[in-house]
Amino acid sequence: MDDEKEHSKHPVTIGELQQVVGLSSASSSVDNRYLVFVVSKKIMRDNQQKDFITLVDRESKLELGEWEGSSPLWSPVANDIVYLGEHEGETFLFLYSMGSRTHHPLAPVHESHYFMG
Repeated sequence: MDDEKEHSKHPVTIGELQQVVGLSSASSSVDNRYLVFVVSKKIMRDNQQKDFITLVDRESKLELGEWEGSSPLWSPVANDIVYLGEHEGETFLFLYSMGSRTHHPLAPVHESHYFMG
């Protein structure tokens, strides 16, 4: 009965909205040692939702890094991650190198709605 009271229907509060998080794009590295995923967070002060890439060591369960970006993909030959991020106001493909723990912009991404009618 107490459990029902804790989970009863009620109007959503601002505090609850701020805690809503979406997880997506989870994948393991080729060697299965690392996990990368996207966390979508509401940034209330900016009235925005932003995506953050999170990198975790699967064995220790420690977070190794978090940065703004989306759509992470592992390199098939190394522990590097390619992802979408912002650079000088434009969307770019980035490379995150696990070895040096650095982010490098690779190329701009130009969106087209040509095939969307």
